[in-house]
Amino acid sequence: MARAGMAAGFLYLAACMILGGSSAAGLLANAALQVMAVLILAILAFRQGASLFRGPLGALMIFGVLFMVFAALQAVPLPPGVWTALPGRAVAERAFDQLGLSLPYMSWSLNPDGAIAAALSILPPLAMVALLVRGGEWSRLLPVAIAILAVIAMLLGVAQQAGSRDSPLYFYAFTNWGSMVGFFANVNHQATLLLMSLPFVAALASPTLRGGRLLDQDRIPKLLILACLYALLAGAVAIGGSRMGLALLLPVTLFCIGMIVTDLTGRVSRLWLGSVALMLAAGAIVLAGSGAVLKQELSSQPGEVGTTRGIMWQRTADIVPAFMPAGSGFGTFVPLYRMNEEPDRRTRTYANHAHNDYLEWVLETGVAGILLLGAFFLWWGRRMVAVWRTPAASLGRAGSVATAALMLHSLVDYPVRTAAIAVLAAIACTFLAREPAPKPKDDPARTARRRG
Repeated sequence: MARAGMAAGFLYLAACMILGGSSAAGLLANAALQVMAVLILAILAFRQGASLFRGPLGALMIFGVLFMVFAALQAVPLPPGVWTALPGRAVAERAFDQLGLSLPYMSWSLNPDGAIAAALSILPPLAMVALLVRGGEWSRLLPVAIAILAVIAMLLGVAQQAGSRDSPLYFYAFTNWGSMVGFFANVNHQATLLLMSLPFVAALASPTLRGGRLLDQDRIPKLLILACLYALLAGAVAIGGSRMGLALLLPVTLFCIGMIVTDLTGRVSRLWLGSVALMLAAGAIVLAGSGAVLKQELSSQPGEVGTTRGIMWQRTADIVPAFMPAGSGFGTFVPLYRMNEEPDRRTRTYANHAHNDYLEWVLETGVAGILLLGAFFLWWGRRMVAVWRTPAASLGRAGSVATAALMLHSLVDYPVRTAAIAVLAAIACTFLAREPAPKPKDDPARTARRRG
């Protein structure tokens, strides 16, 4: 049973990486991953039952199920008296009135198909968490698997960049031709994968570093190999073409150094924390001052005004108030964005997402989505503090750094919407969840009273 679970976990992770590199372009591939996820969940539910929702990973399973139920409810048809009372539905009501049609039943989401797609998208990460509920020791091998897949993605990206525009190594028709995209459709998602793999490479050094055994001669070759691997993956991020990936490389590396320092000393160094805080503050000021990511054009058609992230964010933010507090529903960003563009400023750029997942989430889910996201952030913050205070929680610290990189990259992109990144995030969250919390120090007086 343990070996079967291990094989299923590794094979499913590899399948998600290879097939799950695009949220929209890989329709059939994503459908195959979702079918596999249903089979995995059905088998595990039959064998483990309610135990899937207990233990340290129970909260993750509950978050996943809540998201699925929330998205599915948005696709349920509602009577005209209900859906017309939701904010922002007046335009749909007027359309039926102008056509001379009676108001039909309509769902909470203005795009019920998009809501169903959102509900199905959570299946791959949910299946991976379920596989790890009783993962046992094999789950400790996952950092090795992640590192191997990251190296394969990096090598594939190098081969893509070295080839021609017609290279068969690109997986998707709509992609960043001539760039290092690996298994993905664009360079930003490739950068997210490599960034998230870096803390797991650093965590592989933990058994060598813990307890100050750095000078053990037998362990030096392993450290050198891991250092070279880290340098290769970091170098791929630096030259990959993702500006936000490059901006996040320094903070991720600083926290990986903090992981190593914590493994060596058994505690978080205050000097390191102060240095990281100063460097991150300086980097944030420089990034905000330059506005490199905000000003990066997403379209470069001759003779037209380019579309930047800043423009997209402003247009999206302008739509949000009309649909609060209910939200417009999953899958509605594209039509709403096009409807609210100024006709004389439209470009040929297809805005498939807001390039800020939090802003798009607020538009589509409203207050309920904000509360669900806030609950996850609260869980994440508590677990992050716990693993950084626990000397033996190296994989938990790696999970915290990997998820932090993903959440920061989501400020300017939408990486978690791909099955590959979503499953990697699920693995990172399982490590964050299952590492032990720090044991409270015994109070001498309390100890004496217990003995007495």
